[in-house]
Amino acid sequence: RVLLSLSSYSVSGACTVTEFRGNPKPVTTITSSSSVKSLSLYGETLALLAGGKVNAYSSSTGEAVGSCDAGGDARAIALGNESTVYLLGVSEVRQSSLG
Repeated sequence: RVLLSLSSYSVSGACTVTEFRGNPKPVTTITSSSSVKSLSLYGETLALLAGGKVNAYSSSTGEAVGSCDAGGDARAIALGNESTVYLLGVSEVRQSSLG
């Protein structure tokens, strides 16, 4: 599985996240209105950090399955399972639920 995040500009603007699974045809394409800072996959859940928020999607359908506030200092995310996300902030790691 490969995730690719594309944006017209390097520092801001809308992004398109595309998932590939071993062939040239994308499985899922998701558009974010903000620049994507971090991505994480767990099972069939794809989460992205953009605009101070974590949004989670089904990686097979592209449908939204949850979200949570990440705070202004979040730099990266990691899914612990399909409903729990760890947020790497400037000075701490926090845990949050995708609801």
